[in-house]
Amino acid sequence: MERHGSSDRKTVSSGNDVSRSRASSSTSARKGRLCFCHARTILLTVKHGDNAGRQFWRCPFWMTPQKCDMFKWADEEDEAQPDVAALAL
Repeated sequence: MERHGSSDRKTVSSGNDVSRSRASSSTSARKGRLCFCHARTILLTVKHGDNAGRQFWRCPFWMTPQKCDMFKWADEEDEAQPDVAALAL
């Protein structure tokens, strides 16, 4: 993992190129929310394609045998909604 100032970035390679960001103290309001499986979600950024630069929330177990499919675009978040786990995808 590379260290860049107060943020850590890790490239996640699957079929989709994305970058994982860990919230710093200045972005603590954007901490991951609880997923359907009660795990803390992670903020990822699309690296290529039509949505390059767009951020989204994802369950950390999306590439594991547990295969949680929680996905939510960060720019479509509803501040009134306390957790994404309440959303049905």
